[in-house]
Amino acid sequence: MDWLKDILGDAHTEDIDKKIASYIGKNFVSKADFRAESDKVKNLEGQIAERDSQLEELKKVDTAGLQATITQLQNENKQAKAKYDSDIAVMKLDSAIDAAITAAKGKNARAIKALITPGSVKLDKDGKLEGFDDQLKAIRESDAYLFDKVETRQRGGDPDHGGGDPDPGEAPENYADYVNWRKNQ
Repeated sequence: MDWLKDILGDAHTEDIDKKIASYIGKNFVSKADFRAESDKVKNLEGQIAERDSQLEELKKVDTAGLQATITQLQNENKQAKAKYDSDIAVMKLDSAIDAAITAAKGKNARAIKALITPGSVKLDKDGKLEGFDDQLKAIRESDAYLFDKVETRQRGGDPDHGGGDPDPGEAPENYADYVNWRKNQ
């Protein structure tokens, strides 16, 4: 406390120095402590100002508009899911019809599908077609050219009328028997 010695001059004593130091310690803060506290206050005031501006921005937000947007997006998602489910059901039905036409030896699935009455064929829970067999039978009768003919070979027959066993067995091993075997076929 050299500044005190300059002010008091010869009247300065150690006793006065101790009393002033204890008095200053009780009622005053050091310059470093003051600056630290001042910085804290400035920082907190800045944070308060930032929070106030954020609150003002939030007040400007249209909550009803946001809620309407959320509701609109939810409805669009429901519609998209319904369309997706519908598209999947149509694909499953088309695949099942194609498989059934192939199994029925249909030559042109597109042409056969065009002859099927729309909406009359449905796919049940087990993946089986309902109403398809009747329509396929009618198409097979009216437009037989759309289907491969299923030929059945008869075995046996009446030998007096040209029928015979179409499967005469294996070819013989020697040449003479082979020639006779070929003549009888």
